Amino acid sequence: TKTVTSSISIYGIKELIQHQHSDSIIVLEVYPTKKHTNNLANNWTLSDIGHMGGSKEQPEEVTLYYDLQVTASVYTCPILLTDHYYAQHLNPPKPAPAPIPPSYSIM
Repeated sequence: TKTVTSSISIYGIKELIQHQHSDSIIVLEVYPTKKHTNNLANNWTLSDIGHMGGSKEQPEEVTLYYDLQVTASVYTCPILLTDHYYAQHLNPPKPAPAPIPPSYSIM
């Protein structure tokens, strides 16, 4: 949840979302409803789409929805692509050698 003014542009909201996702987004669309029928233009503000806001003590709550695509570098990162658990089954760790039994002298 972020508190912003009603004069913030959709582009400004996208910047906040992008920062939250560590700037790894290449495509980001913001929508006023879950149906994703019409994305909001970057130059529109919250007041342009009917949200005038409230006071600082009681701000108007607005829910916006977004779709995003992350950069390809995330998909090509070998660390993120490693299936640690699958790889363990391919090369299971070797069991520890059995301890050498103590030797006894019988007299």
